[in-house]
Amino acid sequence: MCGLEEDAFCNTFNNFGKPMQKSKNIKHSGSKKVNKNVLQNFVKTAMGSNYWMIHSRDKGHNMINMYYMDPGDVDSRFSRITSDVVVFYGGKDGSGKRIDVQFSNNHFSFKLNIRSKTGGLVYPTNIMMEYKTLSIPGKITL
Repeated sequence: MCGLEEDAFCNTFNNFGKPMQKSKNIKHSGSKKVNKNVLQNFVKTAMGSNYWMIHSRDKGHNMINMYYMDPGDVDSRFSRITSDVVVFYGGKDGSGKRIDVQFSNNHFSFKLNIRSKTGGLVYPTNIMMEYKTLSIPGKITL
């Protein structure tokens, strides 16, 4: 769904911490390798719907954002990918034991990361989705 390159994926984990690990950031722009329909469905499933999102706005400022995850909005707007899909093998600097996939729309900025959450393991054990809220209709700040 993300159009990952097999050699770059394997290099990221097989050569982690070795001089031969290549720093390789690849930008997929309209590539046939990225299946946006499948990726959007994954995002829609990960987001869920029909609940109120309560999210801390800024650490230490005691402010929160609150908005309703309407099923129609999640399906038609929130889960849509309108940007390029950018893949960072080895993270932003190319030396990590992770792969970051970034994309966005008018409402959210997403980062999907593939990595190990187990201390000693180099090979990936988890796929995690991080997001930043940009603009949500009806968002209330408390």
